[in-house]
Parts: sequence; C-alpha cells; structure tokens
Amino acid sequence: MQGLWLIRTVVQTDCAAQAMAEIASEIENLAGLQPATAAEFSRAVDYLVARVPSSYETCTQMADALAHVIVHRLPALYPQNLATSLRRLAPADVTETCRQILASGCLQWMVVGEAAVLSEQLRDAGFSNIEIIEPNSTELP
Repeated sequence: MQGLWLIRTVVQTDCAAQAMAEIASEIENLAGLQPATAAEFSRAVDYLVARVPSSYETCTQMADALAHVIVHRLPALYPQNLATSLRRLAPADVTETCRQILASGCLQWMVVGEAAVLSEQLRDAGFSNIEIIEPNSTELP
C-alpha cells in the first residue's frame, strides 16, 4: 500500500545539514548500495511490532488510528492486522521502496528552528528550494 515515510530526529542547529545528509545517505544505502541485512531488518520489524500496542493505549490514539484508516482509505481491520503485515515484509521490500522514493525525486524536508541560521547552512550544504514559513503563518506552501 502507498503511504507516508516519516523520518524525524532532533539535532543541534549547527548539525542540521549534516544530519539531513546522513539521512539521505542512509536512504540511498537502503535503496541498494548497502541494503539492510537480515539481522538489521529483523530487529527493526521486531521493534515496530512491539510498538503497535502502545499506539492504541488512549482514546486519542484510538481516534487518531481510526482517522488514519479513514483518511488513507485503509481496510477497516488495518490496525488489527498491522503486526502481521509488518511480519510479511522482507528486506527487498524496503530496498524497492527506497528506490521508488529516490526515483520519484520526492524527498522533502521540514526543518524547524532558527530560519536565518538554518537556511544559510542548508544552502551551503547544497539543499535547495528552501521555503520559510513564519511562526503563526496561516499559509502553508
């Protein structure tokens, strides 16, 4: 199924561009340069499966899960079957997904912090098409 890949991290302002470059490099590696090993993949799946129950502990989380199912037009039993679906994946699935992401040219970044400092740092590191959204702005790009 189609979906959103979200990678997030917290770094010091002066390390943002370096962290973004490292993330992009890891996606390239997973796309075929250095695919996940069976052991790495197994640990990642085990982690995700173990986290599934913690995603449904509160009423808010349950409502968010239901909204996710509706917005993304997923099968009604998607939350119940998530762990099983994760267990059906193989390292090649991750490799192919990363290849598709890179082929689409759709890597998009959202960086939150001091715009003046970050925009200069990111431009110097080769990131382009930088849009700054001011705090309290009602318009999104």
